[in-house]
Amino acid sequence: MNILVAVDFTENGRRVVRQAIGFAKQNQATMIVLHVCSLFDSQSDKDDVARVIGIESSELSQQDFEQWSDYAKHSEAQLQTYVTMAQEAEVDVRGEHVIGQPGPIICARAETERADLIIIGRRSQEITADNALGSVSTYVLNRAPCSVWVVQDKKK
Repeated sequence: MNILVAVDFTENGRRVVRQAIGFAKQNQATMIVLHVCSLFDSQSDKDDVARVIGIESSELSQQDFEQWSDYAKHSEAQLQTYVTMAQEAEVDVRGEHVIGQPGPIICARAETERADLIIIGRRSQEITADNALGSVSTYVLNRAPCSVWVVQDKKK
């Protein structure tokens, strides 16, 4: 069994990983812990970043570029923390840090990896017709090639 675990680096992201680890252990499953960085990774240069966000590189300040580069490096370190949690629980796991739009990438990776289950969190927010589950989790729930387990954020 393959489980794709889509994460962010919030407290709910940790909750998603903990629940995924428990499920993976019970079912002798392999976990793929996926974080999608929505702009770029730490290997990008200023021109790449500007192209991804749709502006001229001259419009992107060095400070903005450095802040996003720091975020990408932090994301990779945080992802490794989640992978280590699973390894310590003796779960077969690997981590992936991908650049792009989270919803489409999560669904595409689930198909590529032949995932049997996607585990994803959703942020707590006032529920309306437009945001009943949150944008990424709604996208994934409606388009995933497999079952989806949504972990509710416990913030109030």
